Amino acid sequence: MNIKGFKYYNVANFNCTFGEENEPMLNYFDTIIYPALKSELINKSGKNKYFAFKDIEIIKFGDEYALKGCFVKKTELEIKSDLRDGQLIEKNEIYSTAPFSLFIILLSNHRLILIKNQKGSPTIKNFETHTKGIIKKYIRQENKIRKKLEKDEEKEISLLPDISLNIVAFPSKEKLRKQLEELQKINRIELKIYPLNGEVIVNDIFNSFREEIEILKANSGNVSINSPKNYDEVANLVEGTKGTAKSKILGVDKSGQSAVVSEEEYKEELIIELPEHNSEVENTNLLIEKARLSKSEMRGLSKENKDIYENNLWRIERIFNNPAFLMMLNNR
Repeated sequence: MNIKGFKYYNVANFNCTFGEENEPMLNYFDTIIYPALKSELINKSGKNKYFAFKDIEIIKFGDEYALKGCFVKKTELEIKSDLRDGQLIEKNEIYSTAPFSLFIILLSNHRLILIKNQKGSPTIKNFETHTKGIIKKYIRQENKIRKKLEKDEEKEISLLPDISLNIVAFPSKEKLRKQLEELQKINRIELKIYPLNGEVIVNDIFNSFREEIEILKANSGNVSINSPKNYDEVANLVEGTKGTAKSKILGVDKSGQSAVVSEEEYKEELIIELPEHNSEVENTNLLIEKARLSKSEMRGLSKENKDIYENNLWRIERIFNNPAFLMMLNNR
C-alpha cells in the first residue's frame, strides 16, 4: 500500500522478547513474528471494531532487511446530525471505514516507523496493544496444534514461548519541555523498566535496577522519583531513556488540577513529503532514509543488536527468498 503526499510519522523502539530467558525477537522471527502477522488473525476492540494486519512482507533496502505492512483499524462511523444550509438536522447513518497506518520495523535494530494514512489511523499505542494481542492469540493456537501433534505422534514437541512487547516512541525534548512548563509542580516521575532486546543501557541510573530484575528473574520493574524540582534534568532523564523505558510524569498544572504527562504528549512527530510520482519502493526507501537522518536513535546499532541480527539472518532470508515458506510451515 503506497502512501503519498505530506504525512506525519512517528519513530519508536519495538522491543520484543520471548520466554523466561527474554530471548530476542529474531530468534522467533520465522516461527512466531512473521507467521503471526501473516495469519489474518484479528484483535477485537468493542462491538464493531477490530484491528488486523494486511500486506505483510519482508523488504530489502541496501544490504538490510525490514518487515513492512499495514495495520488496519476496521470500525463504523455513526452520524446522528449534520449541518445543511445552516440548519442542524438529524441523521441516522452508519458508514464502514478502515483507516490504516503503514509500519516498517528495521530488523537490524528493531526500530519502528509508523506513518498514518489519515485522521483516525491507528496510533503507536494501538499498534502495541493489538500486535501483542494478535501474537498471543497465534501462540495459543499454535501451541494447541503442537500439543495435539505431541499426543498423536507420541513424541515431545516444544511449545512456543510467550511474548513480552513494549513499543516506546522516542521522546521529543522540545515537546517534553513545553509540557513541563505547563506544570506548577511535579509530584513524581514513573519509569517502567522492561527486558531489552540486545539494547545497550543508555542511562546509569537504571543499571543496578536492571541487574536486580535479572537476578530476581522478574519480567519488569518500576522506578518512582518523587517531587523533582529540576525540570531541565527531568527532561534530560526522560529524553535520555531513548525508548528503553516507559515514562509518565504526574503533577499539578497551573490551574491547580491534577495532570499526567505521558509519552503520547511528548512523542517525536516528524513530517515527510512522499512524491505522488514515486513508486511504493521509492517512497518506502525515502521514508526509511529520512527517519534515519531525523533521529540518531534510528541509526543506533549495538554490538549485541549486530550479533543477534547476523545470527538470525538465515531466518529472514529463507522467507525473503522463498515466498512459499509460510505455506510449507502451515502444511507441516
